[in-house]
Amino acid sequence: MKKQFPKRIVERVATDCRNSYKLRREDFLFKVTGSVNTFNHTKMWDGGEYRDKLYTSVWKKMALFMLFHRLKPDVCIKFLFDDRIRRGVTHPTLPTHIATKKNLASLKRVMRAEKGKVGLQLQIEKEICRRFISCDAFDVGMVGEDAVEYALAEAIGLSPLFKYCMAANVGLTDICDDEYEEALLQFSSFPEDYMEHWVAWIPIKLIEDVSYAIEGG
Repeated sequence: MKKQFPKRIVERVATDCRNSYKLRREDFLFKVTGSVNTFNHTKMWDGGEYRDKLYTSVWKKMALFMLFHRLKPDVCIKFLFDDRIRRGVTHPTLPTHIATKKNLASLKRVMRAEKGKVGLQLQIEKEICRRFISCDAFDVGMVGEDAVEYALAEAIGLSPLFKYCMAANVGLTDICDDEYEEALLQFSSFPEDYMEHWVAWIPIKLIEDVSYAIEGG
């Protein structure tokens, strides 16, 4: 049976794919041409009716491809544009050429390299948060829960999953709500690895929700 993903997750990843493609395409063209090129895309890519024809969103197709193969959109899209630079290709790849079987092996290799960073990532983010609380938050007179909330809002380098877990551990429910979907997506990318290295850090609710999402609930 074909795997199904919650509609809100697909929509969120589709938005991430579109935003990443725009950013990486413009960066690619700047490196190639030396000038800024604004992203002007065809309306067909967004889906819907265009010139009396009905199109499926290319971003939705890309999102489903990323979700099914547990790929991170920005990591993969950046890799494909960087690879064109390495090969001396001077025109950008089209979004319709990204989510293909031809690219899958290369994208999986890129993701395997990302997996090795999961354990180290937690230690780095803990240290970022600790330093922010002990220095920046302390300097403005914040302590305890207020200091944690300030760190999660202002510190640079904290991932959605870390913010969600930290907020859940101290009872900051508003931050949990804000970070939930991005944390779910991050956790879903490498569930086994996060469970190995972050298991004591991740709330049981998120573990259950990720299992449900992966199974196509």
